[in-house]
Amino acid sequence: MAGPVVVQATFRADLLIAVSNPKAILFFTAMLPQFMPPDRIDVVRFLMLAAVFNACTLLSHLFYVTGAA
Repeated sequence: MAGPVVVQATFRADLLIAVSNPKAILFFTAMLPQFMPPDRIDVVRFLMLAAVFNACTLLSHLFYVTGAA
């Protein structure tokens, strides 16, 4: 079993890769403004969109994990 230092370093490296992914950045800058009102900042709608995206991502990752097991 990996120690906490190895897990933290791996998490940081993976987070950096995920945040700097140009495909994800382009996707969110192209898609997100279409669902947000241009005249005001709607935090609730943004959080709902983020929750839906995270749920879809979780389901797809679970699908891959169960397929690999």
